[in-house]
Amino acid sequence: MANEMFKHCRLYKNMSQEEFSEFTGISRPVIARIEAGDLKVSSRVKAKLLSVFEMSDDFLKFHEQMVISY
Repeated sequence: MANEMFKHCRLYKNMSQEEFSEFTGISRPVIARIEAGDLKVSSRVKAKLLSVFEMSDDFLKFHEQMVISY
């Protein structure tokens, strides 16, 4: 998962980093570091997002392919 996709998930919910932290169970410092590009999205963080957004890994792969092709 790309860092910008991670941030788009938060913006889609119209949440602050603190609110997104409470919603996802991902700490706010980790959210800030991912969004700043200082930290890659780990498999654990990705799994949490997939769970709370009820998305499949296939959807994320599709999205990333679409972004790459544009």
